[in-house]
Amino acid sequence: MDTSSTSNHGSLIQYFVPAQSAQVAFITSGPDGNLWFQSGLEPSCSIAKMNTNGVTLAQYPIPNYNISSLASGPNNALWATSANEMPPDGLYSIYSITTAGTLTVYDLPTGYSYPTYITAGPGGNLWFYEAKGTFVLVLGFLFDCINTTP
Repeated sequence: MDTSSTSNHGSLIQYFVPAQSAQVAFITSGPDGNLWFQSGLEPSCSIAKMNTNGVTLAQYPIPNYNISSLASGPNNALWATSANEMPPDGLYSIYSITTAGTLTVYDLPTGYSYPTYITAGPGGNLWFYEAKGTFVLVLGFLFDCINTTP
């Protein structure tokens, strides 16, 4: 279902997202031409896939993770930063999700860092910021290295 409105500056179509929570965030275009976004809140967060006609095609659960950014990146996958601040030390990760919904989690070696704002960069690298560590980091294409830049 959608609602539409028009003004002198264009039109707006609003699509309703079936979700356990009204929280929707971090929308990005995917390598498959669909729109991808966070749906719900921790602990029942998911990554949802919607086509440009407003049809939600799938929702993939992300258990115990709170997404802090989402972007298209290498290997035709979506990449996200994640911070779960549960005691004692939290869990800070980068993960990829294929367009078929397969999730791979990469835990970061840095401590209380709160990774966020991930984006694809030149050379097939991913760049992100550690908000509590004040670092900008680059991830190599095969995830074999993490280089920090203070």
